[in-house]
Amino acid sequence: MVRVAAPAKIPRAPMARVYTKEEADTILARALDIQRGDGTSHEDLVAAAREVGISPEVLERAAAEVVTRRQDELELVAIRERAWRGFYAHLVPYVMVAALLGFVNYMTTSFPWAAIVVPTVSIMEFRDGKVAHETQYFADPFEAPAWRAR
Repeated sequence: MVRVAAPAKIPRAPMARVYTKEEADTILARALDIQRGDGTSHEDLVAAAREVGISPEVLERAAAEVVTRRQDELELVAIRERAWRGFYAHLVPYVMVAALLGFVNYMTTSFPWAAIVVPTVSIMEFRDGKVAHETQYFADPFEAPAWRAR
């Protein structure tokens, strides 16, 4: 039996690595995470920037932009939370009133009026407890009655 030796590994010259800006940012951010944990002090960031040739003024401007962006995002989250709370604050009474009207309709008539959806908006003006003026807006066009024809 003849044994053949494994070919010797030929040492290769290290390839020049080239990274995109996004890859470099990701690599540096990950290296900072590994070395320092979740946070880096402002002083450490200024010192690191100075070592790579970034002026403190540019770093301060970039830090201010990041802080402003973070504050804007937090404000947007708060606005969305208030909007959802307002939506539910109106939805709950609407559903309760609709259920009550449906129940009253069921108990008082044999025709299911509550099941008919008519997309309209009515604006009413009251004076002394009476309707003084009413305007109705309908979503779908309709033919005017004969008595209204000109």
